Amino acid sequence: MYTLNLVYNSDYTDWFEFFNKKKKFILLILLYTLHITLFFVRSLQAIEVYLQLRAHGKRVNLGLSNFTAKEPGEQELATRVRQTVRKDLIFTHFFDLIESESLPTDLSYWKNIGADALITGDIVVSKEKLIFTGKLIDLGNEEEIFRKTYKMNKDEWQEIAHCFSDDLVFRFTGEKGIAQTKIVFVNDAPRHKEVYTIDYDGENLQQVTTDSSIALLPRWVNERKGIVYTSYREVNPDIYFLDFNEHKVRPFSQYQGLNLAGSFSSDGEYVTATLTKDNNPEIYLLDRKGRIVRRVTWSKSIDIAPCFSPNNQEIVFVSDRSGNPQIFVTDIEGANLRRLTYRGYCDSPVWSPRGNLIAYTCRENENFQIYVIKPDGTGERKLTFFGSNENPSFSPDGRWIVFASNRNGRYELYRMSVDGSLEQRLADIPGNSCTPHWSP
Repeated sequence: MYTLNLVYNSDYTDWFEFFNKKKKFILLILLYTLHITLFFVRSLQAIEVYLQLRAHGKRVNLGLSNFTAKEPGEQELATRVRQTVRKDLIFTHFFDLIESESLPTDLSYWKNIGADALITGDIVVSKEKLIFTGKLIDLGNEEEIFRKTYKMNKDEWQEIAHCFSDDLVFRFTGEKGIAQTKIVFVNDAPRHKEVYTIDYDGENLQQVTTDSSIALLPRWVNERKGIVYTSYREVNPDIYFLDFNEHKVRPFSQYQGLNLAGSFSSDGEYVTATLTKDNNPEIYLLDRKGRIVRRVTWSKSIDIAPCFSPNNQEIVFVSDRSGNPQIFVTDIEGANLRRLTYRGYCDSPVWSPRGNLIAYTCRENENFQIYVIKPDGTGERKLTFFGSNENPSFSPDGRWIVFASNRNGRYELYRMSVDGSLEQRLADIPGNSCTPHWSP
């Protein structure tokens, strides 16, 4: 038994290097399920209009009116809410937005300029509470087909806008939007490696740990109630749970040696982890309190970076049992092992929430590039080409990937479509950012 008390970078790759020394798409948008929740729809004609648009692969023409405020002094806040909704809807690539200075009550005008439906909104501020009412009007029959009122603190106006955007996406696609999601990652700007969160759109950056140590590989707990991450705050690399509701950090896994969280199961009951409690890096299954349920791998090689499949029946991980580190899949009992990759130095696999793809990195020359592959080992495709691109993580709808890249000289967060298109830097964040993980 031994205690790891040296300093290493937060990528799984660095752990492989250490142990080796010691030992020796847009494919344009995938069509979503064509249904709309009837509970919120007042007009059958409106349903048929939107289903027809989706069935023909067209993007819906959405009119976006100015949002109004009850008091003139609140109009700037109404405009900020509208701008956030606008950005959310453009990001989805589901809609073509039609904008005008015309009043939202002039429905014939919006119809004449090509809008299929019209989005309106108004706000009232009362005792530091923001009350926002958003509406969707079918311009075919000029009937309101969706209305919802949101009430939060005034400083939570961005969250209100994201909630409304996600509700609109659900009305048109039948699937949850991602505007309320967040990304957790490690950044070294404070001279230590601390954990941060940021909204999916690069807004609302927050430092959430103050360990003054080295934080590694943060992972979301289901329903965004907190994160688990590895920290050297007590010398040994242990896993800690940060509870966002209680604003407390408590130990999760403190076995002698290395403790690295992989991912939570979709039901939140189990977490995969890499432990060296028995001297060799092996994959374990832990319960939500950090207790070992079972050991999954039993090899003399390095097994690391585990991630659950969406159905919680399989685990993808990295192993050097065949020589260089490659991507493998096993069931949660440790049986039915299969190998997916056969070249290079592979790392950081993550399963798409849709179950159809696994993203991972492969080292080419001195840089890592991001690939995707089907769970049966077919359909391998390279997504990145410039700089070193590492630690991919899927959005909860499976349409986007966030990753870290040093293409501009330091490691920053980028996002791209699942086909490798639409690459964009997430935000201008000081320092180096790494190991991002997209929330459920």
